[in-house]
Amino acid sequence: MSPSTANKNLDIDEEDLCCTNKKTHFYEFKEHEQVKKLLDNLAENIKELRSRERSYEQFRFICDTYQEQPHLIDPFLSDIVDKIISTVKQETQKESPSKLLIDQAFKYMHCLAKMRGYKRIVQYLPHEITDFEPVLKLLESQDPRNSESWETRFILLLWLSIICIVPFDLERFDANDNQTDSILNRFLKITMPYLFVSDKCQDACALLLSKFMSRRDIQTKVLPMFFAQLIQHMQESAKSGDKFKLLGTLKCISSLYKNGKREDLLSYTLPTLKNIVELNLLSSKLAIVRKYYIKIIQRVGMTFFKVKIAKWRYERGSRSLMNNVKSMQTSSSNKTQSEDDYEEEIPGEIEEIIEQLLCGLKDPDTIVRWSSAKGIGRITNRLSQENADDILQSLLELFSFVEDDSAWHGGCLAIAELGRRGLLLPQQLKSVVPIILKALVFDKKLGNYSMGRNVRDAACYVCWSMARAFEPDVIKPYVNEIAGALLIVSVFDREVNCRRAASASFQDN
Repeated sequence: MSPSTANKNLDIDEEDLCCTNKKTHFYEFKEHEQVKKLLDNLAENIKELRSRERSYEQFRFICDTYQEQPHLIDPFLSDIVDKIISTVKQETQKESPSKLLIDQAFKYMHCLAKMRGYKRIVQYLPHEITDFEPVLKLLESQDPRNSESWETRFILLLWLSIICIVPFDLERFDANDNQTDSILNRFLKITMPYLFVSDKCQDACALLLSKFMSRRDIQTKVLPMFFAQLIQHMQESAKSGDKFKLLGTLKCISSLYKNGKREDLLSYTLPTLKNIVELNLLSSKLAIVRKYYIKIIQRVGMTFFKVKIAKWRYERGSRSLMNNVKSMQTSSSNKTQSEDDYEEEIPGEIEEIIEQLLCGLKDPDTIVRWSSAKGIGRITNRLSQENADDILQSLLELFSFVEDDSAWHGGCLAIAELGRRGLLLPQQLKSVVPIILKALVFDKKLGNYSMGRNVRDAACYVCWSMARAFEPDVIKPYVNEIAGALLIVSVFDREVNCRRAASASFQDN
């Protein structure tokens, strides 16, 4: 079948297809009526294979069309999600519900989640207390091994993640339920297996379990046992080489430290840190494992400190007139506050965490280096100025020609994070700027090709962050050097992404 014939069968205009391939800029979501019609006819279209596939491809094509401008669907998103959910609810209330219709409806929902992001879609899902039991039963009826209905399980897990944080007593379901097992045990028995699968349900399950364990009534009952199980699973999977089980466990621990409260997780930080460092996951062959290892390390490190913003950080004047007036009114009171209350006692484990993050900056994969750089910035924001100076000196040691391009790239990302957060002080620019100028022309020959384009691109990011972070008077002594180097990169660099990044940084400088 030719592409033109396929497009005619899907009722898709070839002009729209050409516009989509050219990434045309849209100004509104024009297919609202077509989407509404497809959802209204969802029950009819599933009766035949041809009509079912045809309607789904039409809906998926519309979602893919707006993949780069997903915000255009926001005014209609609530109505679209309500239609899909009402179809599922009506079908589940029947004596013999159609599994095919339910799976097809959740496929449509997954297309929306793919286009707009699951965080936005979850906001429109109903989260009444009465929805908890039906959604849990629907998830219980699913087969985790069925690869054709993974979208259904993915959306159900996301749906539960918004329902479970509603403040209600779980025991009320036990009083109305004739089953011998409690609702808590049922919930864990149904959801835990999805933490070790190989599809997207693993991400949704990690989010769900972290949200569920953040409930007040679960803190003392289940959380200690749950943490012990996660550490046990992590150790067993690391020894046996079960990468999916290991990855699911790491995702869950990472989500727990992201969504949980500091006072609830503080007692688990030392055991978590000890056990995860012993596994030496930074030497794993899987980049995604190393990435989540770095995420856990940095989040454990932030748990040691109270939530705060370093008072010593450099703050550029606000460009908003209203914010400037407010800052002038509060400046006198801020100056009188002592910084002694910010001088917390730093745990000895922080040194080990910083060392792990610095090692992560040298990782061969960009996603690990980027996560390590963000971790350096976040933890430095909660340290004293003296400790932050030590961290900066450790970062500057990475810029040695003995190191490879990974260390230079990671160092540039970390310095850019410090500058963006105001943790790079004006007096430190004299030691940072010469190194960044060297990074702008970094290039290493290896055989018949060269390495270093990622370093030059990251160096442009550093220049951009410094131009945004510092006042013109502060950056003025270095402007000529930085602008000259950026101009050379924007004109003569062989890589288009480096030329583009240098041009953007040059405009800000």
